[in-house]
Amino acid sequence: MNIQNNKGQLSQVMILILILVSAIVILLVITRYVTKSTMDESVSACRISVMTQAATAWGIISKTSPLDINCDKRYVNFYNTRAELGLSLENMNSINVDLGDHKAKKFSELNDFIVDQVVAEELRVCKFEFGDGEINIFPNDKSGIFTGKDVCFVCSEINFKSITPSKTFIGLIDYTKKTTFSDAGTSYFNYLTEPTLYNESMWDQGAYIDEHPKDYTISLDSSQSYSVVVRKHVPVAAGTKIIVSSIPIIGGPVSSMITSTESIDIGIVQTKNLNKYCNLQAS
Repeated sequence: MNIQNNKGQLSQVMILILILVSAIVILLVITRYVTKSTMDESVSACRISVMTQAATAWGIISKTSPLDINCDKRYVNFYNTRAELGLSLENMNSINVDLGDHKAKKFSELNDFIVDQVVAEELRVCKFEFGDGEINIFPNDKSGIFTGKDVCFVCSEINFKSITPSKTFIGLIDYTKKTTFSDAGTSYFNYLTEPTLYNESMWDQGAYIDEHPKDYTISLDSSQSYSVVVRKHVPVAAGTKIIVSSIPIIGGPVSSMITSTESIDIGIVQTKNLNKYCNLQAS
């Protein structure tokens, strides 16, 4: 009787293993070969692959996934009278930009309002693609506790083409605060600064570290190239820290808890300085 029970249990285990393997194979196919003929399909494919990679990550000490992310870098080119977007520099399409009273693919002069709306949308797309900061991204590219190495993915590369004379574009933060993008009336600012998995704002309006001064203004110089980046950050020599919470517990006024010092953030950096903030490129 015990032998029969053991055989029955073994059969159930084998069935579960086969189901799990089959599910992983299906996810591999979905995340790798989902069509990406349009920009929207590319964004959806990326988000699906990021979510499934996080969902299939497992391990006793270090969780990894059998799946890779399937995300494209987007390219944005600004010209004096148009802006372009594409998944490759060889296949760019004009952006239908908001000119205040109407939308158009051509405009008389590139200005702050046009640059700000395009960059704000690239920030929004980047946050959306990587799970809104609510999942543990990049499990296959762990920087490792105490290493201080950051894992990044470049969502967008922004270039200014033939802008003469050179210009500086400002007002991005103000634009995100007063401009909504959803039917629910959500502003770019409120969306980008929602708490992440680590209970921190995903978008530090000052971008990264020393890129911008303390007054939290973002200025984009047309003589420079910029990257919109999502980053999983691990501070140097600090994988975890002990903090005292204010949550009451039975038998005492407060409790001690261990929280991760990791963070997930997005920001805009000069492309030439990308290596200052990214030690590893995500896969």
